[in-house]
Amino acid sequence: AFLAHAYNSLGDNLRYEGEWDRALESLERALVLAKEVGDSRGMADPLITMGEIALRQGRYDDARQKMTEALELYQKSDDRWGEAYTLRALGAVYHRTGHGALALKTLREALHLATIIKDLRGVTAAQLMLAELNIAEERYEQAEEYLELARGALKSDPTQLRSSGLAQRLSGRLELVRGRFAEAQQQIAQSVSIFTAVADLYEVGLSHLEMG
Repeated sequence: AFLAHAYNSLGDNLRYEGEWDRALESLERALVLAKEVGDSRGMADPLITMGEIALRQGRYDDARQKMTEALELYQKSDDRWGEAYTLRALGAVYHRTGHGALALKTLREALHLATIIKDLRGVTAAQLMLAELNIAEERYEQAEEYLELARGALKSDPTQLRSSGLAQRLSGRLELVRGRFAEAQQQIAQSVSIFTAVADLYEVGLSHLEMG
């Protein structure tokens, strides 16, 4: 179990650095080792990360399959934190593949579950994802409401750097909608700085694309 956890942690770190092939190799090893001892959560952890990598690579069917497997395993092991995390990840897949109604339903479930188990970081992450979905579907007032809730939480816990980076990027996106281009550039530039600080090269790239 310890070795499986070590391979999973290595794979998790490598995916943020953009080393996706090496990350997947490490995660596959973690999955095999967890299967050998029948560790449901130990299988779910690498599966969800493999699903997130597939999402970043645009392999949406594979992402959904891996995440669905992970969700079932987290539910089997009564890991509600893992369940809420996976619901957020699935919501991202549904959003990316144009299933807006399903994304909204799944992300609301994730927010509800995170609230019940008092996973404050999970609550903030779900609020930001709901803000992003509402921006994409041009429901700007709802987006701003979710974004304001997330900003409030981030003020009390400034250690949530990845969520802070996303909040800055979404704030910039809303400024673009309002036609306030200088303010948008400033917000998005701040998101680049934050994602650079946590070495999340994928998110750095997304923020650069947003800046144009």
